Amino acid sequence: MQSIIFPGNTRQPCQARYGVLHIKESGTRIAQIVVVQSDKDAHMGTSLWNTDEGRNLVLNRILETDLQGVRIEYIRFATVIHSSGVLHAIDLPIEVDIDDYVAKGNRHDVGQALAQDWIGVLRNLVGRGNKQYGIWSGDVVGGCARFYMDFEERKFIDPAIAREWLKALGFPHEIVAS
Repeated sequence: MQSIIFPGNTRQPCQARYGVLHIKESGTRIAQIVVVQSDKDAHMGTSLWNTDEGRNLVLNRILETDLQGVRIEYIRFATVIHSSGVLHAIDLPIEVDIDDYVAKGNRHDVGQALAQDWIGVLRNLVGRGNKQYGIWSGDVVGGCARFYMDFEERKFIDPAIAREWLKALGFPHEIVAS
């Protein structure tokens, strides 16, 4: 597992550890990012569950360094918190920042979105209406743009699964066994 530093809620340095596992999911190989924080670490600081900016920075750093060029649809991101001897784990879906994706010159199609009211019709007529972007998922890869996660879309992971991941990544025994 590798150490990663990120800014906490008051911009203080916080620490987590991470690893990437190769897992078979529904017949397809995926890269499972597992980011772990433990209250046994002296430099844990702000929990990744409590900082959108810190969590997104961690995600983007891992995508740019360890998973550059890998399709996002084959990557999962989980955070595991070890607190008071208990494991808590969540899965967060990864989303592309479409504005950054377009600004970086990645392949995409642009169309005019349908107007919802008469003001929208007028805006469309003068070319100021809402745009619709079309992208091929094969072009959305680690390192191509910024990515983010919506904490409200999290899914809880069974602690037994999180424990298996930590064991596979060689995380310290006293945490895995608790």
